[in-house]
Amino acid sequence: MPRIFWNASEKEVSQGLDILGYRQVDQNVEKAWVSGITTISIRARYIALVPWLVAMYYERNGLGSDDKIDEPDYDEFLRLNRRLDFVVLACTRHLDEERGEHTVGLIGPDVYEDELASLLQGEAVELELNQGAGSYATYVAPARAFGLISYEYLPSSWASKLTDRTRGLCEVRSTVADGSRLVNLILDGGTVSRDIVAEEAPLFATNALADAGCEPERKFLAKALFQPEPTQDRATYDRFAQTVMLVLQAAREGHPSSADLIARVFRDTLRSASDLQPVHIAWARYDLHRRVHYALELLLCAVTAVVSGRDGARMAEVLDEWAADELPSGLSDFLGLEAFSWNMLLADFADCIRHSEMTDSRISRLAGVPREPCGAAAAFALAILVSCWQETSSVRKEHGAEDDGAGLCKAFPIIEENMRRPLAAVTTDLVNQCVVEAHLATTLRKMGAGLKCSLRFFPDGSTLRPTGVPVGPGYSGDRLGNVIGWLTDLGFLDRESGLTARSDGLLEQLGGSDG
Repeated sequence: MPRIFWNASEKEVSQGLDILGYRQVDQNVEKAWVSGITTISIRARYIALVPWLVAMYYERNGLGSDDKIDEPDYDEFLRLNRRLDFVVLACTRHLDEERGEHTVGLIGPDVYEDELASLLQGEAVELELNQGAGSYATYVAPARAFGLISYEYLPSSWASKLTDRTRGLCEVRSTVADGSRLVNLILDGGTVSRDIVAEEAPLFATNALADAGCEPERKFLAKALFQPEPTQDRATYDRFAQTVMLVLQAAREGHPSSADLIARVFRDTLRSASDLQPVHIAWARYDLHRRVHYALELLLCAVTAVVSGRDGARMAEVLDEWAADELPSGLSDFLGLEAFSWNMLLADFADCIRHSEMTDSRISRLAGVPREPCGAAAAFALAILVSCWQETSSVRKEHGAEDDGAGLCKAFPIIEENMRRPLAAVTTDLVNQCVVEAHLATTLRKMGAGLKCSLRFFPDGSTLRPTGVPVGPGYSGDRLGNVIGWLTDLGFLDRESGLTARSDGLLEQLGGSDG
């Protein structure tokens, strides 16, 4: 009989990045410490260019003044946005060729692939573009967070009001862009050539912001990032400043990557729970939540694989299949387990694990540890949960980590109260309460709100029935990497050597010059 799934006719099935509902917890912790920087706002220069484009569009159309506030034409603005995105891409790629670099995080390299190839081959390109316009949607939120455009709207569905910083930014750019042909092409359309791009590339290239010719714009953006206006929330700026100091001090000590820095803060926080700054506690809490939700998604993956392979299974059958799997030697060595059985007591399992291996490792390394077959994935997930519970006990007691909706709020009490029970029984409780219930509640809530289907299984009495959609465990991509990228774009960090001369002044300004 063919395998027919209840959602087989769906044209779009969401792969679901947060199908347990736990990732939003760590992401909310992180958001509070990076101001408006998101996981997709990768290059600093766009937060200047997006408000600048909005202001230029308003000026050209007489919008936003006290005596004339009309409904902006969104389609017209999108045409300008597409031209801007292509010009930024072309200017950046031109400088990449000159400097032997390859800048990442650009808007539109796939969308404008053909046009860019023609331009770089010396052909003129007509700026009548029918796709793209991603920079506005990507960077308007960060621009608002730093006061470069307002949270308030004109009487329209999309158009933000300008701020004093918007106008100041436009003045700064006008001093170096007076008579620019690229500016006119963005605003009015026309044909762009490689010669024009070569002549004016620093005005728009994302990899030119730290150049001497862009110093006025760079200084203006740095002020916007680190000095709040009277109407802005000072606490938000203070938290961001603490994160930036953490990054610069880590770069000074040779830990420039976000993954290394987060893992280091997590490890050091566990070892010195009584002498911690709020920024360390926050980033350690962030990583703790990431580790827990990764472990619970790993359990989800292990359950789903058995349910799908059997065309449905009860939890007892899932455990039987897990018990038949042998742990790979790489996983046994990593965990420090000489022998493993689902019948062993949770307390004995906890005593065997090399907890320092678990808590000292970057989460990306944990994700690379062997996790096949399904029984190995489940055992590894349980080891992560037990280590996180045990190693963070004193920190959580003193500083807390009980964020609403966090996976550890469900998982840790189960672990704590069941140390004298067999692994199979404890894991059954973890799966039922932290995985199955969470997945069904989260996914059905999203579907009830009109979002795409992301169910991996559904209950049929005590049996879980598959929907035919595979699942893989994951963990949140961090925003801290983009903070580091922005600091690099602004000339405070160098990708090869770490700190630059400019960083000393920034550290002194933020109060961390001795740190």
